[in-house]
Amino acid sequence: MDIDFDALKESGYKLVIFDFDNTLEPWGASSVSKEKRLLLSRVERLGMEVVLISNGKPGRLGRINDELDSIRVISRARKPLTFKAKRVLKDSDIPSFKTVVVGDQLFTDMIMGNLLGAYTIKVEPISEREFFWTKLVRMVEGLLLSKMKKHPEVEALDR
Repeated sequence: MDIDFDALKESGYKLVIFDFDNTLEPWGASSVSKEKRLLLSRVERLGMEVVLISNGKPGRLGRINDELDSIRVISRARKPLTFKAKRVLKDSDIPSFKTVVVGDQLFTDMIMGNLLGAYTIKVEPISEREFFWTKLVRMVEGLLLSKMKKHPEVEALDR
């Protein structure tokens, strides 16, 4: 909710790819809250295309796709692999350097975004409830992130 989408638009970005589980809604959710629908709508009104992408199953995400008129929902993306995201870029005719990937996981969302050549924004997960494998990966992610040097602008925000 704190991402400055106006600034991203002004910087020339045209597509925002959101991870769904634990980025927009809690893991396993089968609907989109009114608050998040308003957020997605606001991003679209800025003139940016919005896509939701998830490694989740099509059944649950298909229901979400039915709720959202103009937003494409991609299931079983197999992130960090990029083939489904590349298809989105090709279908949208938007280059990767004009794309933003927003997600909560370093080893899926951020790696996928970096492999695409997109601008990536890592957010904190919405809830602690998640797939058991993700919990294990998060422990490694936490160790890695704690060893990484923070960007000076991020350090200023933390104060």
